Amino acid sequence: MKKIKISTLVLIVGFELVILIIVGVGFAFWTLYLNSPWSPIRNVPAIPTNYVTDIPAIPTINATNIPLPKPTQVQIPKADFSLPSINTVPPEDILEEITYSATGGGDAGCPILTSPELRLSEKYEWAEGIGVNSCGWKSDEPVQVTITYPNKHSESEIVNALWDGSVSLWRRSVDLPIGQYHFYLKGENGVLEDTAILQVGNTPLIYGENDLFLSGFKKHEKVRLLLYKSQPSSYMTLIGWQEYQVSETGQLVISAPAKRDQFGNCDYFYYIIGEISGFVSNSLDRCNPSGVDTITTAHCGSLKSRLKYDTQARVAFTDGSNMNIRKFPGFDQPVIARVPEGTNIISLYRLCQDNSTWWYVRTKNGIDGWMAEEQNGIYLLEPIP
Repeated sequence: MKKIKISTLVLIVGFELVILIIVGVGFAFWTLYLNSPWSPIRNVPAIPTNYVTDIPAIPTINATNIPLPKPTQVQIPKADFSLPSINTVPPEDILEEITYSATGGGDAGCPILTSPELRLSEKYEWAEGIGVNSCGWKSDEPVQVTITYPNKHSESEIVNALWDGSVSLWRRSVDLPIGQYHFYLKGENGVLEDTAILQVGNTPLIYGENDLFLSGFKKHEKVRLLLYKSQPSSYMTLIGWQEYQVSETGQLVISAPAKRDQFGNCDYFYYIIGEISGFVSNSLDRCNPSGVDTITTAHCGSLKSRLKYDTQARVAFTDGSNMNIRKFPGFDQPVIARVPEGTNIISLYRLCQDNSTWWYVRTKNGIDGWMAEEQNGIYLLEPIP
């Protein structure tokens, strides 16, 4: 290896020392300049010491305490229907008496099945609530029924199967959320699950026992709730009525007297007349009678009926001609008999046809048929003075 001379080594070290001295002196002068009055950053305000502490801390979120989203739910108005405060004067356009065929019966029950099965509709209306019916379980078998709501809240209940193997669990509330529900049933005999949707439809509907749930009406529509009481011989009489206004979504809940008497018999019947929707009956109620198509006088002529159910009346004295008794209600129906003015009859029940009130009558000679109470603004039948 070639040796480096001493003089060369001294020269190199001296050069490096000179560079270090120049850099040090330059740094010192730069520092003095920054602290001099001529420095461009001399007047920049200092950063406050509490700058960091003024920033709010970011909250920590645990997965267990995140609130579940709630479905949008419009506030449903509630009202009362109290017998002491209702209107007892019959409206001019409402029938004071109505005939009916029969009240609805109970549930059809479950058929004999070898394994459990669900009886679940795809969609339910808000007024009727939502729930699950199932058949095929063993009598008295405990079945765990779990309902999961649209907001993911779940609740479980043990329901013992009835003698026919049926299991049922239903929910109805003014606060019941709209959306998809999940049903899960588990028993010794099997496991079932399915979903259904609760919705607010566009078809006017009334349902309920003590609390009457109304839905499907027009926005802020005015409605009249009418109460009829059951009478012997399959007819009912108007007790009273009250007017209400539904919500923006066409919904309303009315607290009303119970429909059944102390023995469980259907005693009261409720109907709705909407100013837009018209006549609405409680078609889903097992206490609802059949054969009632309307309670208004809209198609019953210009004169108000004066006859009562199952009472005596007579043919009115008009132009001296005989009155027709027809096979069916209607002026074009076959005539089965003719009776003179003043003939006594028994007015059994009535309906509206051909813009007139028609009564099913019976004469003292045993002739049964239909007679018009009025025509063209003239009474043809009248109550006996």
